[in-house]
Amino acid sequence: MALDDADIHVGDVDAPPIVLETGIDLANMTAGSVLAKKPSGALVELSGATAVTNPDTSNLTDLQYLPQAGDIDEAGDWEVQGQMTITSEGQPQHTRVGIMKVGPRLKNS
Repeated sequence: MALDDADIHVGDVDAPPIVLETGIDLANMTAGSVLAKKPSGALVELSGATAVTNPDTSNLTDLQYLPQAGDIDEAGDWEVQGQMTITSEGQPQHTRVGIMKVGPRLKNS
């Protein structure tokens, strides 16, 4: 039996955070979110992402989103991209697109 490498599963609340490396200083970030394309193709914006310290560099360059009830509702590969507004820039900036694997949840029949 093979297990997928998903740390997040459909319906998870208090799931592991979604953390995206931005490579830019987020000290002056005024808004952050994660743009996500679900396996079905539906696009959603997960608002309320915060700046956190990158453990490898000790710099405030990572964007973190804590999944809320109802956010993770499809199994499969999600495309995710961070979106941040920095005070000095004014316009939203974006991270590279990454893949987040979401596993299924077993249900009682």
